[in-house]
Amino acid sequence: MNGFFKTHVCILCIQVCRTSQKEAKAHLPCQAPAVVHVSQPTAVSHITLSQAVVFGETPVNAVCPTCRVAVTTVISHEVSCMAYCLCGLWACCCECLQDVVHSCPICKKKMGKLERF
Repeated sequence: MNGFFKTHVCILCIQVCRTSQKEAKAHLPCQAPAVVHVSQPTAVSHITLSQAVVFGETPVNAVCPTCRVAVTTVISHEVSCMAYCLCGLWACCCECLQDVVHSCPICKKKMGKLERF
């Protein structure tokens, strides 16, 4: 405890005690336990906020959630069940009726999908 703080605590003790003048002059430094809680700084983890990626008809720049690398997606097309039911064999031939699947070029995992129907 530094001297300034200790002096002011003792002065407070003298004022609170309201003892006789004789006891106040003989008052020893405050014996009340002083408890000071000092919290240790906690570790700060870095949080990266990213904008939501909109997967469209063309490749997009995104961070792969699997390998955590910034990549430009690779797109492929697949026929959805709904497109096949609505359009029949036309869905197999026409990419404009197919879903667009975005994949990571590194780990080959699917990152997102544009569903047409």
